[in-house]
Amino acid sequence: MENDNLNIQNNEDLYSKKSDKIIDFILGFFGTFILLYVISFIISFLPSFLMELMPRGSAGFSPLLSVAISFLPVVIILVLIYKISKMKRRYIRKGVLYAVMSIFILPLLAFGACLITLSHS
Repeated sequence: MENDNLNIQNNEDLYSKKSDKIIDFILGFFGTFILLYVISFIISFLPSFLMELMPRGSAGFSPLLSVAISFLPVVIILVLIYKISKMKRRYIRKGVLYAVMSIFILPLLAFGACLITLSHS
């Protein structure tokens, strides 16, 4: 019981001003997009780098490896969510979760709007 009160007090001490909460939320939300952009940029060069490492007479680049590389950002997102869930700075955690939800939900909403529009014509 005392430990729960101590955790609540530590979280309240962490956010003494409302601007600290807003800054943490913005850092979590936009930081997720920046991190995914950097990861995607690095991954886009990975297949060509691996092709350079292969010998000249080899069969070529494996399509299975290409699929595995394309799932790397998804794995990184899941690891990021797991690590963020352990943080005490809950507004960064909320920002990251809202960013991840918007990455998956907004394209589905756009797809649904396109389906509705195209089905009525």
